[in-house]
Amino acid sequence: MKIISIIGIITLIFISNSNKNYFEGKITYKQSYTSDRLDADSLANVSANGNLYEINHNYYRGLTYAKDSAQFILDGRLGKSLYKTKNQSRFTCYDHTQVSSQIGTIKKNDSIKIINGFRCKSFKIISKGRTTTYFYSLDYKMHPNIYSKYLEWNWKEKMELSNGGITIKSIHQNELYKLTIEIEKIEEIPYKDNYFYVANEKIEDLCK
Repeated sequence: MKIISIIGIITLIFISNSNKNYFEGKITYKQSYTSDRLDADSLANVSANGNLYEINHNYYRGLTYAKDSAQFILDGRLGKSLYKTKNQSRFTCYDHTQVSSQIGTIKKNDSIKIINGFRCKSFKIISKGRTTTYFYSLDYKMHPNIYSKYLEWNWKEKMELSNGGITIKSIHQNELYKLTIEIEKIEEIPYKDNYFYVANEKIEDLCK
């Protein structure tokens, strides 16, 4: 029994120390749109003011501030999420464990660039009618639990390309407009799992 207890303690210490290498906390981003083809009113219909993300080793919550603000809560271990807009009274459950599309052509850039004080590398994804460039942090990384089962929208592949590095800046260019998303603030906060529950219920119970 003592041997088993010692092994258990060592395992817990190892897990605890390894988890310290991954970010937990809150990230806020600002967004800006430019276009040669859309006027200001048209851009206002597609644009959001910004995003807020809250992350721990297992969960990920996203809040988008726009005319119809939305909330997204992901249980990365399940690859399932809850989603609702401010005009909806209930969350809808989504399963993200199936690949939905091909990722496109990838171009990696391993040169280090400083963006808002963060050391970054980047990669570019070129697909039909769209080019997206991601600048990711070399120092702030997300736990693999968050994205290992999130296969939809190539999220797992994108996170693996960045080795889990948190996105500091991204540029999304299509035929109509250019969207730039850039980090404003990052705060380290040790969120407990129950912070991400809805009415004290886990996503696994709500998405049966």
